[in-house]
Amino acid sequence: MSNLSNFNNMYANLAESAYNKRPLNFPQYQKNSIWKKIDYSQDTLYKTNSGEASFTKGGTNLPNDGIVYLQPDLVDKTMSIQVPKANGGYETQTYPTGGKEQGMLTDTKAGFNSYFVTDTPSLNKDTKQTYLTIRGSDKASIATLNDWIGNDANFALTNSYIPQAKLANQVLVSKIKALNEQAPNAKLNVTGHSLGTMVAAQAVAKLYHDDPKAFETIGEVVLSDGADVTQSLKNMGMTDKEIKAAGKKVTYYVNPFDLVSMLNRTTPYEEQFGTVHVIVPLNFNTTFETKNSSHDFGEF
Repeated sequence: MSNLSNFNNMYANLAESAYNKRPLNFPQYQKNSIWKKIDYSQDTLYKTNSGEASFTKGGTNLPNDGIVYLQPDLVDKTMSIQVPKANGGYETQTYPTGGKEQGMLTDTKAGFNSYFVTDTPSLNKDTKQTYLTIRGSDKASIATLNDWIGNDANFALTNSYIPQAKLANQVLVSKIKALNEQAPNAKLNVTGHSLGTMVAAQAVAKLYHDDPKAFETIGEVVLSDGADVTQSLKNMGMTDKEIKAAGKKVTYYVNPFDLVSMLNRTTPYEEQFGTVHVIVPLNFNTTFETKNSSHDFGEF
């Protein structure tokens, strides 16, 4: 595992934090009932998978001095029942049953994990930047088959609108509605790595296709080590004009030694979705090497 050596880029920080066993990782706070302050300006000591102590240097020149607030994703558990109506028929009524459960940012069955981060503890008129961070594939296992088969393989083989992207699109719609109501001066930025880039790109493009007005609330979409989604967007019914317009807010950072980064990138970069920047990894390694993989964050 190769982590970032410093926290100098907010989007890289957020994308890395979406994974388990990373510095300042978000999943450890997934069941919090209130916001969690995260400070990327501070040096961070942590233990690697092998138990060794490691170090990430605090970032400089970061938005909001490197401070963000990871928002909770717990909602009240409810139960819906059919109740007879006085004039015949039935209506659905929902009642709280006690306890909490994960909200729409997480769908365990679909393998979908995302995190909503803000620059203020709560949404208000002072909120300027918010972020939706989408986690990529976890390590291959029986528990993560939805990542690898239902989404990764599904995209790679068929260029289809993948299930996790549909869930991410619902999150975008919901969060933009909340921003419009509670934080009208805020933008919603999106970031992700690996599978998270395909999910994010499809979700953002679908938002533009369905509601160009809501799309105006999107700020920047910054994606690392991800495939080109152009053909999948065409398969979703988007026109070339729509794809180009949606891509104006999207920036990719990819490298030529990473199979995921290079997937579908057979046309010139300027013809692909978004703006594509190529970064050669530090150690020039391939995707599947066990040490310092070119697909990992530290190679940036």
